[in-house]
Amino acid sequence: MTSDTEQYISERKSSTESIISVYCRKNHGRTDLCGECRELRDYAFGRIDDCRNNGCRTRCKGCPTHCYSSEMDMRMSEVLNSCRPTIILHPGRYRRIYL
Repeated sequence: MTSDTEQYISERKSSTESIISVYCRKNHGRTDLCGECRELRDYAFGRIDDCRNNGCRTRCKGCPTHCYSSEMDMRMSEVLNSCRPTIILHPGRYRRIYL
């Protein structure tokens, strides 16, 4: 794996964790991830690591290979939809990520 791909994977993981953290704080009132959100984060990280399309940088929504189980896909959709209008200031880069 090239360092460019590794950086891309690291950024995807960081963004995913930020989104799930915002969701957990907003909906579960926790500053750290609850067990349910931690499970979703770990599942997403596993899918990011195992993704065949990391080299072409396809987002999950447009990916031809749907690797999420239907339950986890519904949970992630709920997380993304609840945070959609939010603008997150990425902690490491100080750039805006629009969801």
